[in-house]
Amino acid sequence: MHKLNLNPDAIIDETPTKIGKFLPKKNIPIIPIEGLSNYKEDLDILILPWNFKKEISKKIIDIRGDRDNLISIMS
Repeated sequence: MHKLNLNPDAIIDETPTKIGKFLPKKNIPIIPIEGLSNYKEDLDILILPWNFKKEISKKIIDIRGDRDNLISIMS
């Protein structure tokens, strides 16, 4: 995140020990995937772990429908 100079509203993670913490230096909150339901507007969602893109995309669509723009650097 630091090298890419990205400033997202939140980072989604399913690791229980990370949820509720913040990304160092950027102070970006780490929230559970269910937290996406709190966003009413359409989102651009960057999926960094490309090797889990299919599974992550399904979870996002199950929560939010297919209205968001899911982006992965690698396919």
